Amino acid sequence: MNPRKLSLGWAITWLSLLYWPVTLALATRKQFWNDELFTYYISALDTFPRIWSTLLTAVDQNPPLFYWLTHKATLIDPNLIGLRLPAMFGLWLAALCLMAFISKRLPPIYGLLAALILLESRAHWFAYEARPYGLVLGFATAALLCWQRSEGRRAILWTAGLAVSLSLALSVHYYSVLVFIPIAAAEACRTWFQKRLNWPVWIALTVAAASLLLYLPLIRSAQTYSGTFWAKAKITSILGFPPFIGTSALLALTGLALLWAVFASSAPRPAGDPPNRSIFPTPEIVAAFGMLFIVPIAVALGVFITGAYTERYAISAVIGLCFLIVWLLAAAFRAASGPALILAGVFSLAFMLQGIVYFSGPGAALARYDHRATVRDLENNFRSDFPIAVADPILFLELSHQASPQLRPRLFYIAEPKIALSRVTTNSVDRGLLGMQSLASLRVETLEATLARGESFLIIGYPAQWAWLVDELASRHVPLSVIGSGNGNIVLLAFPKN
Repeated sequence: MNPRKLSLGWAITWLSLLYWPVTLALATRKQFWNDELFTYYISALDTFPRIWSTLLTAVDQNPPLFYWLTHKATLIDPNLIGLRLPAMFGLWLAALCLMAFISKRLPPIYGLLAALILLESRAHWFAYEARPYGLVLGFATAALLCWQRSEGRRAILWTAGLAVSLSLALSVHYYSVLVFIPIAAAEACRTWFQKRLNWPVWIALTVAAASLLLYLPLIRSAQTYSGTFWAKAKITSILGFPPFIGTSALLALTGLALLWAVFASSAPRPAGDPPNRSIFPTPEIVAAFGMLFIVPIAVALGVFITGAYTERYAISAVIGLCFLIVWLLAAAFRAASGPALILAGVFSLAFMLQGIVYFSGPGAALARYDHRATVRDLENNFRSDFPIAVADPILFLELSHQASPQLRPRLFYIAEPKIALSRVTTNSVDRGLLGMQSLASLRVETLEATLARGESFLIIGYPAQWAWLVDELASRHVPLSVIGSGNGNIVLLAFPKN
């Protein structure tokens, strides 16, 4: 194929034929993990008001639209695929919009390359995870594209798209408010250069921001978790984003591509070849690069206001990273299509190989959420008359979901927010399971009630990050003995005193 004749339509087809088979395969391979199970049970509620009422308890801290969309997707398929369809669509939309944004100024092969870099990043992990981050990326990139096209032909339609995209982003995750900042900065820059205000764009930004007011009751409820949230914000959290978003393959391939670009840019120029100039207008550079600043702003928001931050809250910053890489490559290669086509082929192959490794490789990353071996071990190797306390709250929810009908009634979790706070510095996980108790039909007990029965019970899920139970029992001099091990955990038997 002649890279000069690669149209945007062909680029979209190329990307889609890569993306959907790999993503769908991975979605069928990966079992639901803890956070996805919150989505699973909340989205099972069949009406928007029921979802809203449940979120008022702060059992999960996302806006309701995400769960409602997920509920509608489960009408197509109620299992692994259906629950993850919104996320899959979101990342695909992000890739297409990023491609279109870059292809307005560069040959479409560079847009395709940017989309492939996005897929090769860890952002793709969130394409087959039933959480809002895939949709956040999709709506954020759609907003960036709509802003770019908000002048000229069909400006009103694109401006309306900007308002809708930003409103949708806010309606699936509150931290999407950060996407407003680079777009507003870019519009301010455009206003400066043009010496006039584009009032429809500013109105669109205002209307979209005002949609956050609809969720104030839910935000107030969510704030009750902020002081003891499991993911506490620290200034040093900024350093965690690059390793979070950059897979080893992405780092290696990008490093080689940029090294090639350095050599290409240092080659002698043909006589009369004009010097490199930025193909993108300054406001568009501000908008795209501004996405990178979502990370420090999100950390600052967490440190000084919300108290909560984890890297995926700033996932939209990956859009800026993809733009930066392609912008540098295009400058070095003088926007020549040939090198971009070669790199697109390399990144495409890497994406397919990475999918194969994740899907079937020994000790694959997805296998850690598959607890079938643990279920068999508990059913076959330990007495069936012992109840089983799962000390790790994450394992408890996942194991309860995957356990057989015979094993599930034996599993229980001891939730004590005060003890959890003192021993593992957070009680949000224990509080979350208490909130999920009725939704997921979980067996959750207090420590006093468990000890008062005076019955022996097994303990699994220790050691683990938020497993405080064994240390607490030891401090109360409850007799404990190790009776087995397996799947990375020890199995203990507790003998409460009557």
